[in-house]
Amino acid sequence: MPTAIDITAAGDPQVQPRLRYVRRGIYDPRRHFKAEFRRRIFSACRQIGVNHFPIFPATNHLRVSVTFNVVRMNKDIDNLLKLILDVLHGAVYANDADVTILVAKKTQSNTGDEGAYTQLRVEKV
Repeated sequence: MPTAIDITAAGDPQVQPRLRYVRRGIYDPRRHFKAEFRRRIFSACRQIGVNHFPIFPATNHLRVSVTFNVVRMNKDIDNLLKLILDVLHGAVYANDADVTILVAKKTQSNTGDEGAYTQLRVEKV
């Protein structure tokens, strides 16, 4: 089992929008994006030889460091983080309550969409 994992996902980071309550229940406007990002997380993990999930069991204390390289700086960093933490739940860690240290940084892409990415590192404390 690794003590740290590094993942980089290309593309402009997305924010976590609010859930909408509709007549038939709850609508999550980003569920398709979350599913696609989760697939990328699993794929990146398998490329480094990790095949069991979640990677870190529920008893760990974890540090999550995230760098968002965005096209436009108008995205709130807390909403960017909500989406990432939601996607990592179940794939990288069993429970987001295990995250005891959270470090986030937002920078602007100099090359537009081609240079936008989300880079994250999850490690045991």
